[in-house]
Amino acid sequence: MALLETLHKSADLIRNCKRMLLLTSAGMSADSNIPTFRDKDGYWKNFPPFKEKNLEAQDLASPWAFRNELPHAWAFYEWRRRNANENQPHEGYRIINEWFEKCDGFIHTTNTDGLHLMSGCDKDRIHLMRLT
Repeated sequence: MALLETLHKSADLIRNCKRMLLLTSAGMSADSNIPTFRDKDGYWKNFPPFKEKNLEAQDLASPWAFRNELPHAWAFYEWRRRNANENQPHEGYRIINEWFEKCDGFIHTTNTDGLHLMSGCDKDRIHLMRLT
């Protein structure tokens, strides 16, 4: 099947659906200038104290950090929070909200940046997936 034909069929499915489940993760936020964790410009590689303390990024996103590196652990999360607050939802969030005006559904996301909420999506449609 040609790509264009596949895109048209996908658009028809979305346009005519009665229920929708959307899965979003770091890629959705990346287009709003929220760094992912693992890419070359991501949080894991660019948080300044990592180099100073010789810490792996994953160390600060763990209970260990809150017991052993408390100031750095809180600083890491504050850095992420500020970055999220400085950016805005991109056009894709508006499109999702338009889809939800026409059908029932929800978003299952790993993103904690709040951009779905900032875009005007109903909080009852957003389910945060906890990674363990």
